[in-house]
Amino acid sequence: MLAVEFFDGKRARYLPPIRLYLVVSVVFFLLLGMGESEPAVVTDSDSTFNGLSLTQPNTDRVAVEKACAKVEYNGPFDQQISAKLRAGCTKALTEGGASFGAVFLRNLPKAMFVLLPLFAVVMLPFYLWPRRLYAEHLVYLLSNHTAIFLVSVIVQIVSLAFPAISGPLTLASLLYVVWYCWRGMRVFYGNSRSLTLAKFLALGFLYMTLASLVLTLTGVVALLEV
Repeated sequence: MLAVEFFDGKRARYLPPIRLYLVVSVVFFLLLGMGESEPAVVTDSDSTFNGLSLTQPNTDRVAVEKACAKVEYNGPFDQQISAKLRAGCTKALTEGGASFGAVFLRNLPKAMFVLLPLFAVVMLPFYLWPRRLYAEHLVYLLSNHTAIFLVSVIVQIVSLAFPAISGPLTLASLLYVVWYCWRGMRVFYGNSRSLTLAKFLALGFLYMTLASLVLTLTGVVALLEV
C-alpha cells in the first residue's frame, strides 16, 4: 500500500521508502547482532569444515592449516587472494568463527544494498506489459523488505520477552511473511491471482538463487577481512 501511495503522489504523510528501510533495517541488524553475541548452544549436528567445528575453537594447529590449505581461488591475483583466504580460514577455525561471524554480520546490510538493486533488474522482464519501470520495482522491494524486517524485529522482541513461544511465533511469522509477499505483489502490480502466483514462484526461486550468491560472496569478503 505504501508503494502504491508513493507512485500515486501521496508522499507527504509518509517517510520516503529508502529512509523507512534504513530506519527499520538498522533496528533489525542491531537486534540480530545482539542475538549473535550470545553464547552458542553446541550440538552434535554443528556445522563442520573438513572435519573441524565452525562454532567452537579448534586447538589443533596442524589440522587447521591442513583444512585451510584446500581453500583456493582461481582468478585475477589468485596467489594474493588465496593467501588471504587461507589466513582468514585459519583464524576463523582457530577462533570457532567468532571474528568471521562478526565481520559477516557487519557486511550483511551492505549485501542487502547490493541484492535489492540487482533483483529489481531481474524483475524487469516479468513486467513488460504493462511496462513497469526499474524505480517501481526498487521501491516495491524496499517496501517489501521493510515490512519483513519489521515483522522480524517484533518477533525478536517478543521472543526475548517470552522465550517459551519463540518457536511457534517464528513459524507463524514465516508463514505470514510468505503470504505478505504474495499479497503485496498482487496489490502493487495488480495481476490476477493465478498470474501473481506464477510470478511469485518464479521470482521467489530467482531471489533465493541470487541471495545465495550474494551471501556467498559476502562470506568470501568476510574471510578476506578477518
